[in-house]
Amino acid sequence: MVTADIAENNLIKLLKEFEIFERNKVSLEIKLATIAMYLLSSSLRRIALLLNVGKSTVHYWIEKFKDSLESEGKKEVKRLVIARVAVDETILKYNGKKCYLFA
Repeated sequence: MVTADIAENNLIKLLKEFEIFERNKVSLEIKLATIAMYLLSSSLRRIALLLNVGKSTVHYWIEKFKDSLESEGKKEVKRLVIARVAVDETILKYNGKKCYLFA
């Protein structure tokens, strides 16, 4: 969990440095948790109910974060996005033997 704490601290530092969110009535930690919940497939409505904020507020935070990732001036933030690789296996018969093909 130490690595997760370091990553969280780095993200919070980057959020402050790049000034993604102009107003910080709600702490950056909560905004970061909101983004994490959304990325883990939680709905805007559930997140809003959990945090006792409006759905439009949650949507605004997520859009601001997304826009910051897409902008060219913030390439350091893009390095934090984890790349995923999908692997699929198939069983083939070759000369009567089963062989596994991973692609």
